Amino acid sequence: MFFKWAMDHWEQLGEARVGEPNLDEGTTAGLRAYAARKSTLYRELVCVFLQDWYECLKSKSLGSNWLSKYQPPETI
Repeated sequence: MFFKWAMDHWEQLGEARVGEPNLDEGTTAGLRAYAARKSTLYRELVCVFLQDWYECLKSKSLGSNWLSKYQPPETI
């Protein structure tokens, strides 16, 4: 849940600075790129967590209220 929250938070931060009058285009682009990278990092952590824990949580009926929002990870 934290990783998902952090991913969404960074996505929102990336958009929040767009059009701010006291920032030049380069600074805005840099801030958006940084926020996009952080969001991607947390998205990857969500995937890793699901890969490692999805089956265990599902088999023990843990986290069903939020786990149902995700597809089972593909097995390698």
